[in-house]
Amino acid sequence: MVRQTLLASAALVLFGVTGCATPFRVYLQAQDGTEARGTVERGCCGGAMTVMLDGRTFTGRWVGTQAGIFSNTRHKLALLRSPDGATLRCEYDHDLNAGSGIGECRDNEGKVFALQVGGG
Repeated sequence: MVRQTLLASAALVLFGVTGCATPFRVYLQAQDGTEARGTVERGCCGGAMTVMLDGRTFTGRWVGTQAGIFSNTRHKLALLRSPDGATLRCEYDHDLNAGSGIGECRDNEGKVFALQVGGG
């Protein structure tokens, strides 16, 4: 009986870990119609983010803070860099219950992009 309980617990933990491993999709769009896509790693406090924009790949990390004690919304900041030194700074609010978020990104030239995060 103890062995069955341990196996069932291990299966639940394993499912929980792998079930959340799929990254969220990221979509950016500027007013001039420029679009970008990428992914953001799931996590409670931080993770990796990648965006493909204008033939460049921007990579970096995001960190997040909880909006309130009982809130499932996180405010997140991602600082990304491409190999040629261009930067992309993204800020967004992410609702963990809905699995989606909105915000904006700004590149080092000042171009602003609307940001959507969601899906898996």
